[in-house]
Amino acid sequence: MPKLALFAGALVVVCCLVPAVATAKSAPTKLTIEPFPGGVSGYVKSPSTKTCSSDRKVVVYQQLGEAPDPGSDPRIASDLAEVSESNYMWTAKTGKTGQFYAGAAATKSCAAALSGSVESQTPAFELQSTQASYPPCGPYVSEGTSEICRFGQLYMSLDQEGPFSPCRFGSGSGNCAGTGHDAPFPWGVNFLGGPQVRTQLYWKPEDAVRSLTMVTYWGYSPGGNGAAHLGGHIPNSSSDRYTITDAYAQNEAGYPNGDHFYTPDLPGQAPGEVGGPLKLNFENGSGTDFGAQSWVSGYLYLRH
Repeated sequence: MPKLALFAGALVVVCCLVPAVATAKSAPTKLTIEPFPGGVSGYVKSPSTKTCSSDRKVVVYQQLGEAPDPGSDPRIASDLAEVSESNYMWTAKTGKTGQFYAGAAATKSCAAALSGSVESQTPAFELQSTQASYPPCGPYVSEGTSEICRFGQLYMSLDQEGPFSPCRFGSGSGNCAGTGHDAPFPWGVNFLGGPQVRTQLYWKPEDAVRSLTMVTYWGYSPGGNGAAHLGGHIPNSSSDRYTITDAYAQNEAGYPNGDHFYTPDLPGQAPGEVGGPLKLNFENGSGTDFGAQSWVSGYLYLRH
C-alpha cells in the first residue's frame, strides 16, 4: 500500500503540532499507521514509554492536498494509545476512502510526532487491494516497511492420537500430529517449497478459554522449539476466532532467529479480516477416519 515519505515540508508540518511548552530535551516519539477495512491503526513508540507512549492522544486526519496539513486538514477521529503485546497501540474508524495520517502533539516532556500517509478504503472495496498490498507472513517481514502481513491459508491434515484416541476437537484436550500445506514458509512450506512433513496441534483448557498451539517441525521427529508456530486461544471448540498471542517464523539462522507476530483483535474486525483474529475451521474425521482437518487464515501484526 502506498506510504508517502514526509521529508518535504516536514518541519512546517511538525511545528503545527508542537506547543510552546516543548523543549529541546523532549523525548523523541515515532508514530506509525496502517490501514484496515474501514479504519486505521498504529503504534506510539518512544524510549520514554510510560510518559510518551502510554495513554498518548493520537489524532487522525484526512489528507486533502498533496502533503499533510494538520492546520487545515479535517480531523476524523482520535484515540489514546493502550498497551498491546508490549507495544502501545491506537486505532480509529474512518468510514470512508481517502488518504489519512496521524499526529500526536508535543507535551512538556515528549516531542511531537507525525506518521506517514496511507490509503484507507471502506470494507466494500478493501478485500482485493488488501490481498495485494500486505506482504506474506514469514521470517523476514521486519526487514520491510509493513507492520501487517498476510497469512495465507494453512491446511493441516491430522492423524488420530493413538489406536483408541481419535483426533476430536470437542475433547477437553488433545494432541494430534499431521502434515502442513499451503501456508507461507515456514508454516506450511519447507526450504524446498514442498509441504512441511510434520506438524502438531495441541489444545487444553486455560481459564475461561481454550489454548491452541500449532507447531511445524523440520523433519519427521517432533521435538525442540519447532520451525514455526501459532500460539493463542479460542473461546470454545466451535468458535472460528483464533486469537494469536505469539506466532513465530524461524529463519535460516535457526531458533530463536526470525519474526514474531500477534493479532490485535481490533473492535469490529471479524476472523480472517485485517486487525481481527485468525479464522479457524476444524473438521473432525468421520466414520472410520479417526483423523481431522483444520484450516487457518488471516492477517498477523509484527511483534517488536
